[in-house]
Amino acid sequence: MITHKRSITVLILIVSVFLLIEACSAEEKKTAIEERSAALYGITSTLSRTPGTFAFFSEQNLKKEALIKRTLSGYQLIEEKILDPSTGKTTNMISTANFISAPYIEFRKINPTKYRIRVHRAKNSFPIIFSESFSDGWRAEIVPFKRNLQSCALDNLLNYKILEGNDEDQATADHLRSFVDKGLVTYIGDGIPKKREHYRYLSNGRKELTHVEQYTIDFISKDIHGTIQNDNLPIGMFYETWLSGKFDLIQDNNRGSVEDASYNMENWKPNFGLNSKSVELPDLYHWQANGFANSWWVDLGLVRKLHQATIKEEGFYKQNEDGSIDFEIVVEFWPQRLFYIGVFISIVTLVVCIIYLLYNWRKEQLCKKLAAQHGFVAEDSNQ
Repeated sequence: MITHKRSITVLILIVSVFLLIEACSAEEKKTAIEERSAALYGITSTLSRTPGTFAFFSEQNLKKEALIKRTLSGYQLIEEKILDPSTGKTTNMISTANFISAPYIEFRKINPTKYRIRVHRAKNSFPIIFSESFSDGWRAEIVPFKRNLQSCALDNLLNYKILEGNDEDQATADHLRSFVDKGLVTYIGDGIPKKREHYRYLSNGRKELTHVEQYTIDFISKDIHGTIQNDNLPIGMFYETWLSGKFDLIQDNNRGSVEDASYNMENWKPNFGLNSKSVELPDLYHWQANGFANSWWVDLGLVRKLHQATIKEEGFYKQNEDGSIDFEIVVEFWPQRLFYIGVFISIVTLVVCIIYLLYNWRKEQLCKKLAAQHGFVAEDSNQ
């Protein structure tokens, strides 16, 4: 028995050491990748590029390089050999010389692993360049877009004010009214009063409450190159993109490569999952841009394959009078779902353990009570 226990202990130690080594190795690999990406980002940041253009390094997009070149061929591609300072070797950089027209973007950072993006007046396909460090774990999912969003904002406009400390970045009341009229800001809260506490830091390192600021509408930024940060956009449920659908690539093996098939939007077909209110953009169009950033090429041909929103029915995009479309994307770090699942399992396990302990305790109490009763009866009968 002792030998058996020792064997189990040794096995646990071996597994623990193995996991520790793997974790250290993964962390070292992650650090090396981040340092390499930072070096390549340094290259792109020192080059003079036209606003609305971006760059890719071949080694960071090896399996997607052909698709990138074909997709961006209409924007005058430039291929250059650049010295990589982190390795001392040359690397191939692909960049666009021509301006890529982008729609207006309204977004909210819900937390470090989830962003909500509302795209307005999109006429042509365009890239979303996401400032978080590149990882295959990031997903971009198209979610339903409601046509009547603007009407939700109008009644609350009179309560707007610039929040303390945001004079330079926050939109003025006139700017906000213009944004709402143009449909570039679609929601400015539910009208419920909110509070924000302001503190000052003391010499001993502690903080002291100075005052409480009352407000109804949260931060809305100025228009910065067609992008507006709107912290009033809905948070949404944490599971809103779980079990989502995807776009399947229908490839004829006799008609060219995967790149050839994926470039033609006619070869993509939406396949709705158990969650019919979320469809993931294809991973083939998730690229690493500017040396470090996540980017997705959003082809409007894909978006239009989903059903259109009407006055009465919810859909994935709204058709505007000028032919452009509005739609909504949730960008989310997929591994965060594992954390939520782990928390759920932990809570369920804790509840089950508590119920079992209470049941066991109650059972023991009943047994003691019955034993006491039987002992009393037995003693009575002897008399």
